[in-house]
Amino acid sequence: MNRVNSRAPKTKTARALDAPKPTLVTVFWGSLLTIGLTAALTFAVLFDPPSRKNAHLSGEESAPVALVAGIIGISLLLLVVFTVQLVSAEAARVGEVCMITVSLFVGAIGVYRAIVGTGDGRGFTAGDLSWWLPMEAVTVLLLIALAIRCDRRRRAAATTRK
Repeated sequence: MNRVNSRAPKTKTARALDAPKPTLVTVFWGSLLTIGLTAALTFAVLFDPPSRKNAHLSGEESAPVALVAGIIGISLLLLVVFTVQLVSAEAARVGEVCMITVSLFVGAIGVYRAIVGTGDGRGFTAGDLSWWLPMEAVTVLLLIALAIRCDRRRRAAATTRK
């Protein structure tokens, strides 16, 4: 049988061979980012609108868990913000996409809770919202700042590569 070999360059294979191996710093940064984003999302989701998925959670049960998740999320995201310059441009690109996605969800839940307040039957008190809304704002601002820092890191690496 005759085989026809294409003369076109095999870009996928060549690109896969050129991909650098992740360093220990990048793996550690990615782990911190993953845990921080998960904690931030958990923090927001525990105050989301009533649905069949959270019908068994009252405000008394959700608020303490959200507080712990918020503290963990803000702490880790602050650490990630200050260490973003140590990672590769590829890791910064992936982090940027993840942060934009999570910040949209977290921000939407924050806007919902700011508009509805305690009037949706979940059992949250005004005291719960008095600490949750500022933490929500800090979390969203951290996510936006981190997305911007990752974008700058990615762009800086692209200009030095050219």
